[in-house]
Amino acid sequence: MILEHRPFFNTMSTFSSNSSVQAAVFSTCKALWRSSEWSQLHTLVRSLHSVRDEDKRTAKDRSWVGNAAAKLAPRAQVLAYLLVDQEHNNLRQGPFDEPVSPSLSAPLSNEERNLLLVYQHQISGFNQACLAPLIEKYPNLWPMTNPLGGYIFENPSNNVQQEILPSENLKMITQAFSKHIAFKYLELDGVEILTSLNDEFYRSQMAPIFRRLQVVSPLDAPHELNEFFITTPFNDPRRIMIRRAIALLTLRLSLLNINQVLFQALHSQKLAMFTDENLVEVNADASHLTGHGLSLTFVMEPETCNLEYGDFIGFKIPQIENSQTHFAITYWTGMTMNRDIGLFGQIILWVVDEFFNPHSSLLANF
Repeated sequence: MILEHRPFFNTMSTFSSNSSVQAAVFSTCKALWRSSEWSQLHTLVRSLHSVRDEDKRTAKDRSWVGNAAAKLAPRAQVLAYLLVDQEHNNLRQGPFDEPVSPSLSAPLSNEERNLLLVYQHQISGFNQACLAPLIEKYPNLWPMTNPLGGYIFENPSNNVQQEILPSENLKMITQAFSKHIAFKYLELDGVEILTSLNDEFYRSQMAPIFRRLQVVSPLDAPHELNEFFITTPFNDPRRIMIRRAIALLTLRLSLLNINQVLFQALHSQKLAMFTDENLVEVNADASHLTGHGLSLTFVMEPETCNLEYGDFIGFKIPQIENSQTHFAITYWTGMTMNRDIGLFGQIILWVVDEFFNPHSSLLANF
């Protein structure tokens, strides 16, 4: 087993499976599985990604919706299905600009649409509740921290009273989320500064950092951030500005990942896990300025063979940390062939902290 460990920067990327945020999120998943609506939601979501052979190329085939949702609104979860349903007449593909929807009819029935709307309405309210310590004082920061911001959806369910995700469980997550370290960093800025932040701040400060973190492998930090960190004094105004952007960004990413965990609970009651039983090799274990990355080679199983960018997984690898379970977000997946044994999967991961934040060390160091 190859281990490359580089503990250089202050990292806070691993945590106990008993942390309050994580415990509240998984408690919510279990409550969702016990609800009467889960089976209906589960069947609906699966039908938007797969189809029986006998139903292919018929009106029953809605497997195109999952692909269209991933392209139209990546990582928007249930909102992506609603956006495809809303825009189905305008979606085109291929060299001849043919319709994505084979039938050109709305892919969701009224009952199905309403079911997804109830779920999405709860998620939107949950995101606002988690950010309430910030956005109640500074509503101008909501567009920058809203994990589903940037999508235009005509939501007719503003007065929905139903619930799918148990509200008491969501309150548990909200209460735990209020301890997110980014809130404390932003409190230091004061009213005048936070009130002045606007779209220009997002475009010039937050968006470029976010794009770089998406492109650069979790196994290393963007070189320009490394250089800036080393050469710029802690109290330099430029560094303070970036620290502010990182704090807002980590709030957004933490919520996006919590949303993803709840969304994956609609797909399955089993989380993909990497342990000594299915792990072939740890290719790299890297802690650095922006976080903690892992590269693994593993035996492919039903739960691990179809992982995609942004999917949430668990791992329990004593050689890396300890005997506790830790969690991560999928960055890249691939396959490799061993001449003697056969085909294996490969994956690169961002390890997350107790608030589902993959970049807590970046905030701690800046």
